[in-house]
Amino acid sequence: MRIALPPYHAHITPRGSRPKFLWECKIQRDGSPEVVSRHELGVKEDACCVALLELTRLFNSETSSPVRPRRSHTT
Repeated sequence: MRIALPPYHAHITPRGSRPKFLWECKIQRDGSPEVVSRHELGVKEDACCVALLELTRLFNSETSSPVRPRRSHTT
């Protein structure tokens, strides 16, 4: 299974053999062989949830600036 939130994507694949196998969630940046994050979970749905959380975290860290201008409100 592949979940994408550009510029990152997650691959969720089974590891091991039945009946005991883990689901691996591997997150990479588009066009890069480097693995940004890797998790192994016992349930496929958990791996999907972790992928979505990690992709959102990475996406938000890319779009947010460390210095934000402060808005002043006048009344």
